[in-house]
Amino acid sequence: MFVLSTAVSRDASPRVVRMGLLDDILWPRSPAIATAVEAICCEDGWDVRCTLGSQAARDLRSRAEDRSGGALPLAMLESTSSDVGLQFPVAFDLEPGRDPGSRAAAQGTVRLLDSSRFLSTSVGTGTWKVTSADDDEVPTAIRWSLDCNEVVAGGDIIVPKGPLYFNALTTAERRQRGLDIGSGRVTIREDSSLLSALFGTRGLIEEFKTVGRFEITRRQSVPP
Repeated sequence: MFVLSTAVSRDASPRVVRMGLLDDILWPRSPAIATAVEAICCEDGWDVRCTLGSQAARDLRSRAEDRSGGALPLAMLESTSSDVGLQFPVAFDLEPGRDPGSRAAAQGTVRLLDSSRFLSTSVGTGTWKVTSADDDEVPTAIRWSLDCNEVVAGGDIIVPKGPLYFNALTTAERRQRGLDIGSGRVTIREDSSLLSALFGTRGLIEEFKTVGRFEITRRQSVPP
């Protein structure tokens, strides 16, 4: 899962936009939130190691890391192909002008640090945001998205062409839940066959479906 280092800060911070005294009174800046967000946006970036396929998806759904119990895509339920691996380095940039200590949910853009045969960014993807926070509004989970080309193994489509979503818990949240080092969840958005059948809304109602898992670790700085 997401391994956050609280000792990291960015060298160049964007200009912080604030509303003045009212902002300070109603939404005071939180050092704890700032520490978590700055760790997510560490300058070195992160190494991501994915395992995509039916076995990885089924294993993850049976573990405490995946509390959503997200369904598997129909094609994956019928697949007999082996899982496939996918690795890439990524960095998370905070939205320009946003104070990392703001109590508003942090968000920003995603950068691929190396070229990838399967992954890319576009206007509709290449973003990240906090998806869960504790009672003090400190981030406990984030989700980011990238464009993905079709991934095929053994003649079966493991991942269709389109947005791929990555969901990860922060280290502090993992400790709170008492979880060992584990994996994040990789999902796609797919038409909900059941809801579409009930309401006649094929193509309009989508849900996240699990296609694999991943591990994410802080990249090591390369000496000049």
